[in-house]
Amino acid sequence: MRNRLVIKTAIFVIITFIWTNYFAQDNVIKSDTLKKNNRPEEPAVNKINFAGIKWVVRSGIGGPGPNTWSNSTKSIWVDEKDNLHLKIRKIGEQWNCTEIYTDDILGYGEYTFYLSSNVEKYDPNIVVGLFNYENDTKEIDIEFSRWGNIINNEGWYVVQPSNEDSKLSYPLNLTGVFSTHKVIWTKNGITFQSYNGHYEKLPSPNYLIREWDYTGANNPEPNEFRFHINFWLMNGLPPKDMNEAELIISDFKYKPIQ
Repeated sequence: MRNRLVIKTAIFVIITFIWTNYFAQDNVIKSDTLKKNNRPEEPAVNKINFAGIKWVVRSGIGGPGPNTWSNSTKSIWVDEKDNLHLKIRKIGEQWNCTEIYTDDILGYGEYTFYLSSNVEKYDPNIVVGLFNYENDTKEIDIEFSRWGNIINNEGWYVVQPSNEDSKLSYPLNLTGVFSTHKVIWTKNGITFQSYNGHYEKLPSPNYLIREWDYTGANNPEPNEFRFHINFWLMNGLPPKDMNEAELIISDFKYKPIQ
């Protein structure tokens, strides 16, 4: 009996030694590797409330780009003044972008959004997207990007599928940080409008940046459209200046039109 007890004790000591020095150590290595690969555990959010509307927060990997989409509360949040913040940030070795879209389906109407970031100053590889979307051939966009080339205009109105008659590029020439942008979508056409400052309606022609009426064949009928806001990297490339960036939107309004 004594010999059996000694053998069992020896086996227990050996197993404990192996676990402590190999399996437990392996867990530590995996944890360290996780940190080195920039996947630190950060609080995440699947939905947020902004401007009185519920929005779904995107995560995972996919287009446009393709990019990695972060739903970390360090990447996307609404502050105490109800300003929406979206960031392009490097988490470890991986650049992460952000996107939200309305939980509800939205159709014909007037869409107004108030930007509190100077979108002229973003890196040429950065894209700001404000758009109604059902699929890649049913999409109404306002975008801000120089598409990798600093000499390009940064403002774009696009009705997908894009062709020479369904898109317009324009310079912003902002007079300050604040700007207002509208999409007025009806069955008869789409009006795009951008102006300086934050106003529900254009206060005077002096504030107007650009306006464009589209009445072409690409005007889609509303079906499963949701409004999206995204902040991403062209072709998934890092910013040329290698700096993180932040987009602030102070308000969003939707008025249905029959």
